[in-house]
Amino acid sequence: MKQDDDTMTSASLAARTSTEKKPFSSMQSRAEENLKFIRETIEGAASFTSISGIGLIFTGLIGLIAAWLDLTTNQSPAAAPSLTIWMTALIIAVTGSTACTLLKARKQGTTLLSASGRKLLYAFTPTMLVGGIITYFIAAAELASLLPGIWLSLYGAAVMTAGAHSVAMIKVVGACFILLGVAAFMMPAYSALILALGFGGLHLSAGYLIWKYYGG
Repeated sequence: MKQDDDTMTSASLAARTSTEKKPFSSMQSRAEENLKFIRETIEGAASFTSISGIGLIFTGLIGLIAAWLDLTTNQSPAAAPSLTIWMTALIIAVTGSTACTLLKARKQGTTLLSASGRKLLYAFTPTMLVGGIITYFIAAAELASLLPGIWLSLYGAAVMTAGAHSVAMIKVVGACFILLGVAAFMMPAYSALILALGFGGLHLSAGYLIWKYYGG
């Protein structure tokens, strides 16, 4: 009989302890969810500052090389740009600059797929895809002489939009590309030189400033 009472008492205590633990466990779970929400909100509001200056300098060098090859191949600054040269340069530049940005982000304890990084990508990528589509149809229509202005303008728009989620000077760089795009439309005789100034010179200048003032 006494043993039965002891068993019932133990069971009652265990049930009470379990009941007392449930509210605490629920409060802890809610606290963790709130902390996660706050952390994600802060990350989403932050700017992505891991754009690599070295990556932009690399892109600028590739741009200058592409412009030089294009100019020496066509023998005229007014000739339509070579799609083979510039598309190859695009692939090399994107690969190199992305690798540099990933390395810088890792050093800063973040990633390109963080909340702020994703916002930058979402802002930058659609305009670039549209640029690729327009390039295809413009080239197919044998209107390639318009491409320098289109490339510079659309790239500037993509950079300027992405700059809303990065360091402030990126927006200025995007605006400069748009102005160069307008110049390429207005002065087609100098389009090859304007491409060199934009994809070469602007990238080099922006890359140096980011490297110097924003940690590499």
